[in-house]
Amino acid sequence: FGIKYNEGLGQPAGEEFTEALYERSLEISSFKTIEGVGDIDLSAPVGTTFQLTPTSTVTVIDPYDCYMDALKSCFDFDQLREFAKKEGFSLLFDGMHGAGGPFARRVLVEELGLPESSLLRCDPRPDFGGCHPDPNLTYAAALIKKMGLNPDGSADESADTAKLPSLGAAN
Repeated sequence: FGIKYNEGLGQPAGEEFTEALYERSLEISSFKTIEGVGDIDLSAPVGTTFQLTPTSTVTVIDPYDCYMDALKSCFDFDQLREFAKKEGFSLLFDGMHGAGGPFARRVLVEELGLPESSLLRCDPRPDFGGCHPDPNLTYAAALIKKMGLNPDGSADESADTAKLPSLGAAN
């Protein structure tokens, strides 16, 4: 099994922390599970609580609302919406089939009004769609190509610049 740890506002944990965590993980000799507990319905309404044991519960939350609250405390979404409407502005976000895809849809499409075509591979898959989930020049090749770049990051002279997004990002 594995874990993914992000810091307070969702940014990836720093290398020093992840290395220390990895070293500690090598010391794990066992872990506990709760037996005899039924499945938890993660599609239950937000706020639904499941009693697992007399002292253990699981409550369904909406991580999108928490995330949006955090983003809106940092950024002026009215100004971002206006910027997204500017002539000539377009964006392409590659979710790489990771957990960030639905968050990108919520922020970019639902909140900022960008078209659905701004999203690439934003449907989470357990195996990342058979792709490596690292957003770099090698593993974000689909985004790199759609941005009009060569695999080394240089401009692809044959790309039709009129059809290229003005901004690209991978998660």
